[in-house]
Amino acid sequence: MLLRLEPPVRSRTQALSIQSLPDSLNRKLVPKPRIRFDETPNPHAGKFTVGRTLLEGRRGMTFDSPEAAAGNPIAARLLAEPGVRSVFIVADFVTVTRDPDTTWADLAPRVQAALRQVL
Repeated sequence: MLLRLEPPVRSRTQALSIQSLPDSLNRKLVPKPRIRFDETPNPHAGKFTVGRTLLEGRRGMTFDSPEAAAGNPIAARLLAEPGVRSVFIVADFVTVTRDPDTTWADLAPRVQAALRQVL
């Protein structure tokens, strides 16, 4: 006697989707963006391109204090990093202005990690 087992049939409402997963599991399945750092003509400003839209439209937003960044998780997270003086967000990139006594060799990897964490 042969028994044939078949997988249960799921309706469309029972199908699993990334949106229906718990947030902690969803973060593991959604790939983190590649974040590219580029120097700018201003030696104290660096451009971090994230490859996804952060802000619609052509007008950017500048944040120069934690108080100004309240309500914007990206700016708030970046301004929490020691050495970050201000944050400018537009389209698919963020420009970070650093304190003069901080180097990009030290700050750029921390900014990239912070962006991956918040995105």
